[in-house]
Amino acid sequence: MNVVTAFEGSLILLFVLALYHALRNFSVKSVVLSFLLVGIVYIAVEILVMELTYNYYYPHHYQLWIHNFPLSIALAWITVSYMGFLLARRSNILIGALSASSIDALLEPLAYYLGLWIWRLPAPYPTVYYFNAPVGNCLGWVTFTLISTAILTRILSARIEVI
Repeated sequence: MNVVTAFEGSLILLFVLALYHALRNFSVKSVVLSFLLVGIVYIAVEILVMELTYNYYYPHHYQLWIHNFPLSIALAWITVSYMGFLLARRSNILIGALSASSIDALLEPLAYYLGLWIWRLPAPYPTVYYFNAPVGNCLGWVTFTLISTAILTRILSARIEVI
C-alpha cells in the first residue's frame, strides 16, 4: 500500500467517525444538510481555485475522485470543519475556524515530503512560500473554515428541522 492510499483511507475513516459523532448528537436532517452544504461549498472553492490558479494538483494515486480532486480531501474538510464547529461551541467561531484551518498548516510539510498534493512552482503571482505552498493558501483555508464553521453552527446549534 502506498502512502497516498493510506492517507486517503485515514481521511475516509476520520469522516466516518465525525459523521457517527454528529448523528449521535444532532438530528439526521440537520447533519445531512450541514455536511452537504459544507461539502458543496468546499467543492466549489476547490474547483474555482484549481481552475483559476493551476497552482497545484493531486497525484493519481488517489482512488475516488470528484472532478479533478480526491473525494477524500472533500470529506476531510467536512471533518475538519466539524471539528472546528465542536471547538466553536466551547469558545467562538473564530477560535474554531482558526483551530480547524491550522490542520492545513500542519499537513503542508507532510504533503510536501510525501507528495499528497503537489504545488507547481513558481506560482503565477508574487508570494511567500511555506513548504512550497503559497501563504495565501492558508489564508484561503481560514476563510473557508470560518464559513463552514458558521454553516455548521447555524444549522446544528439551532437544531432546525429543515427537511
